[in-house]
Amino acid sequence: MGTFISVRPKGWTGVRPDKKDVFIEQAAELFRRGGMVNIKVVSLYDRRICLLEDRYEDDDTLAWNYNIVEQEFWEDVCINKHTGQIHSEKVGYSMYNNVVTAAYILAAHYSDSPVFIYDWQGTIASDLFMTGWINQVLGESFPRLALDGWPIFELGYDMKDRRLSKPEIWVDYLGNGAPDCTMVDIITVCLGSKEAEKFISKLSGDGVEQSISWLKEMRTYIEECCHNLTPESFLRMLDRFFRTQEIDDIQYSDTRPIREHALLLKAPAAIVCLACEYYERNFWQLWPLVREGASLYREKEEAVPAEPKSDLEMAKYGFSEFSFPCDDDFIHLWSEENPIRFSDDLENWCIGFRSKFLSLIDQPGEIYPDMPENICRTLSDAEEIYGNVYCFKSFFYESLEHQCDRRYQALWRIFSDMVHDESYISCSKLTSGKNRYKGLWDMQKLNPVHKRLRYFMALCCNRELRNIWFCF
Repeated sequence: MGTFISVRPKGWTGVRPDKKDVFIEQAAELFRRGGMVNIKVVSLYDRRICLLEDRYEDDDTLAWNYNIVEQEFWEDVCINKHTGQIHSEKVGYSMYNNVVTAAYILAAHYSDSPVFIYDWQGTIASDLFMTGWINQVLGESFPRLALDGWPIFELGYDMKDRRLSKPEIWVDYLGNGAPDCTMVDIITVCLGSKEAEKFISKLSGDGVEQSISWLKEMRTYIEECCHNLTPESFLRMLDRFFRTQEIDDIQYSDTRPIREHALLLKAPAAIVCLACEYYERNFWQLWPLVREGASLYREKEEAVPAEPKSDLEMAKYGFSEFSFPCDDDFIHLWSEENPIRFSDDLENWCIGFRSKFLSLIDQPGEIYPDMPENICRTLSDAEEIYGNVYCFKSFFYESLEHQCDRRYQALWRIFSDMVHDESYISCSKLTSGKNRYKGLWDMQKLNPVHKRLRYFMALCCNRELRNIWFCF
């Protein structure tokens, strides 16, 4: 099982051609900062070894299939280097999903037409949150995608998906739950005006009572003034108002003309829906008569840059509290430009690693004999015993190239000793092997032994950190 992500509407052609190269470069940076890598499987010394590389690349494609933070494989996510289009299959429910979703949203920011990112579980991705992380990583100032939620809702309706006719989905997507004019439009079209009143009454925010009162008042107005008008005549009048803010003074019971409702007419679809209820006509058949004028009149949200979100906030988005990532999970990305504060545990572990390293260097004789074969054996054993403890391909081949260098030998000796330590192995038995796939994998991710192995390997593979702690 897994979650799929897709862009709607179907047939979306992707980023504008003039933004293709910028998008590919920025998407690759999002994947890097979000912990996305590619697993490359090699066979050496009769051992199957999984190595991490920044990404897979050929003449046509960039691809990723593993997330270091989530510690999970999912199906490949690819970017076509010629068109800039993204393709993904199953992406899970946590960090892998988050990063791929963010890449799709970045693509949507470079689109000429409105789109939204749709999860086949019936969820619309939070472009406000994701755009905040995009801004933080890339130094951009994108606003949220849905400056006007109504065109997005129309796209959802065109999909003929019943799940997207549920107002709860749109309330969650559009923001804080307070019923602004666009939300009143969507709720009324989804439920009809009377059910919309009941639904809105359960929301919170300053606009609840005003929205309910307005729906009731506009229903009264339509009932009292529209009996002398055909549906088409009434909608032409509305369309003229939306375009010019001028309208005939059609009076009703309290003698107030409709122009006094100008501020309330910011929810044009709700008005058309009320009229359709009165005339017993289908909303989507009559809505095209005023769609263009309503889009000109509708009050759009100001294009304010989305608030930046940190890498850790992004990592925690969608995770259960039990399996929250922490800053230490990002040490593979540590650099002087992007310093990551170590936890006390990790700091103490690194001090211990360095002490052991210096002790081994000072010992006479060979530290780690038959290094190439023993590296392969140790990595294979680490995967078999603990699961998802991997080395970056660059450091693996760098170590083979320098197999006679005592510094590399010392690092691999430390790692091998931990992998084969009986106390480590006994701590991992609960969540290793078959049990690992029986709902206990989150426990393994939080196991201090598993963390120590992963973090040590990340420390070795990060050249800047390795230079700080081991001086090479």
